[in-house]
Amino acid sequence: MKKILILTVLAGMGHIRAAEALGKAIKEVNPDLEVQTCDPMATTSSKLQQFFNQAYLFLGNYLPPLWGFFYNSRILSSNYNPFKWNVRRKYGQSIKLAIDQFNPDLLVSTHPFIADAAGQLKKKGIINLPLISVVTDYHVHPWGINKYIDLFILPSEDVQIKGIPEGKIKISGGLATDPKFFKPQDKDSLVKTFGIAKDHKVVLILCGGFGMGMGGVIKLLQGFKGIDFPLQLLVVVGKNEELKTRLTQIAQQLKIKTTIFGFVENMEELMSVCDLVVTKPGGTSISEALTKGLPLILTDPIPGQEDWNVQILLKERIAIQPENLTAIPGLIIKLFTSEADRLQEMRQRIKEKFADTRSVYNIANEIINYR
Repeated sequence: MKKILILTVLAGMGHIRAAEALGKAIKEVNPDLEVQTCDPMATTSSKLQQFFNQAYLFLGNYLPPLWGFFYNSRILSSNYNPFKWNVRRKYGQSIKLAIDQFNPDLLVSTHPFIADAAGQLKKKGIINLPLISVVTDYHVHPWGINKYIDLFILPSEDVQIKGIPEGKIKISGGLATDPKFFKPQDKDSLVKTFGIAKDHKVVLILCGGFGMGMGGVIKLLQGFKGIDFPLQLLVVVGKNEELKTRLTQIAQQLKIKTTIFGFVENMEELMSVCDLVVTKPGGTSISEALTKGLPLILTDPIPGQEDWNVQILLKERIAIQPENLTAIPGLIIKLFTSEADRLQEMRQRIKEKFADTRSVYNIANEIINYR
């Protein structure tokens, strides 16, 4: 029985969810395979794992330019950088332990830390396993590029990767999205469940799994004050209870019916009743929306990987990035009235380019059939 080990990193929830989506898709395609998904640091260095996660969330929420500097800095990607050397060493130890415990036939990475550390283990002859890197944004970070990776799976031909032979690259047609987003939904039943009024347009506003961008979301929702239109807002704040409380208070002052959700496990159901999604351009959120065929309004990208995501989405003309948050309420009304043709064109391009590609199954098949 072929055994596949999918390794990821807790840095927000995006990489974790991508890894879990891959595990589910692989088991659907071939139930006989044995698949394990984990962050190798969770058991060996949980404090360091939490430090990385909290540092990422803090920088993304409060100091995004600083995060952008770290992400884009070639100095930090250098093999001679002491921070990279220490991360590589810690993750290398954890990866080796995970491999010894599971004894896989194939190793899959959904994060540059994993791809780098596992590549170093192969370079030193410590492990001798096929290594596949699944890219979870529309950009490949230099940290995760090395010649010891046997296959890179990219979401789009627009994603550039330097120094890697074409034979080591496959295009999946999109990012890894939980298979449940491809399952048909009973929309009529869900409309009743979520209390959607007849003939109302529905907009989903996403704040990220940990409720990042608190100030921006508050400003965005306040922008709907005074608007009277057959529109409903569904707002998902994630695990930020303070933000949920603040937004609930604002929602009570709006003429538009607005429902505030905390962390949800049924995003595929929420998206099934929506016409449009407002979100930060994180890989998971945009891939889920595109799988459901939903046009995007993009807010406040974190400098770094989210900037790259924005570039691809705007190039494909499937998303809009307003100049500021205060422009979004008015833009939404226009897309449902005077600019309805623009919205329809976005839907059509998403259907042709992304929604029908079944990307997570394409990735799963590449992994299963490798060698």
